[in-house]
Amino acid sequence: MDRKIPLIRKPHDAISFSTPAHKEQEQGSIMLLLIGLCLVLLLIASVTAGISAVYVEHKKLQVLADRTSSAAAQEIRALHRGGVKPRVLLNDASVQESAQNFLRESSAYTQFEALILSSPTGASTPETALVTLRARVKLPLVSVVVPEGVEISATSSARSRLEQ
Repeated sequence: MDRKIPLIRKPHDAISFSTPAHKEQEQGSIMLLLIGLCLVLLLIASVTAGISAVYVEHKKLQVLADRTSSAAAQEIRALHRGGVKPRVLLNDASVQESAQNFLRESSAYTQFEALILSSPTGASTPETALVTLRARVKLPLVSVVVPEGVEISATSSARSRLEQ
């Protein structure tokens, strides 16, 4: 009895169906895939950096709006003495003037690009100062695509209260 023993092939003995020319074509397409992947990763990184810059600048502008409305509410120019307790009386002109003075004195115009005191800024109630600020943020890495930047705004209100 003659038994045949099956041949076990090693992996390097496997038959290759690709020719050397076929391998070169694959290398070129892999290079294109790598370049495409790098471009996508660069796009994701630039968008992430832009969003982060806008978020950070908006938070800084919100803090400035809070400080400005607080300063405008604390500046007392008129009191209403009727009733049990006296009350502060704010008006649009006094809030706007106080806010402008605070922004000038705090050098906020040098910290933000195109910073303006926007509407609605004024007295929303006789005791409440409402301040809206607008500024522009230049985006890192994508300033070629969006050269004018992104406009951000922040609104804050502060109430003035007299206590004894």
